Amino acid sequence: MVSMQVINGITGVSVYEKVGNRSAIAEASIVEEKGITPKGNIKTIYYFNRIVVPCEMDSNGIGSMMLDRLLEEVKLRDGALLCDINPYGRLGYCALREWYIRHGFREYLNETNAGFSLWYNA
Repeated sequence: MVSMQVINGITGVSVYEKVGNRSAIAEASIVEEKGITPKGNIKTIYYFNRIVVPCEMDSNGIGSMMLDRLLEEVKLRDGALLCDINPYGRLGYCALREWYIRHGFREYLNETNAGFSLWYNA
């Protein structure tokens, strides 16, 4: 059985999945209450860089379900989500980048480090 809990805190949003005695988590922390997005919008900016899914729960769509729920929560708050690609599991950098893009993230030039950053609902 899968149950989902969303915890709304002052500093961010967390989504938990529980299967038996194992949990998976996706968290986004507020980095700016009124930040400017790459499109020039003023929104609450959240930062996100990973979803933790235990190995025995992997490949069941739980990570996608958690990310979708996290994106819904950020969107409900009229926020934008900044994401760093942080491959540490079975997906490499390119596969993880494509996964985020399939979930609605877009790449924008980050002038601070002359690279690209992924943003959702910017």
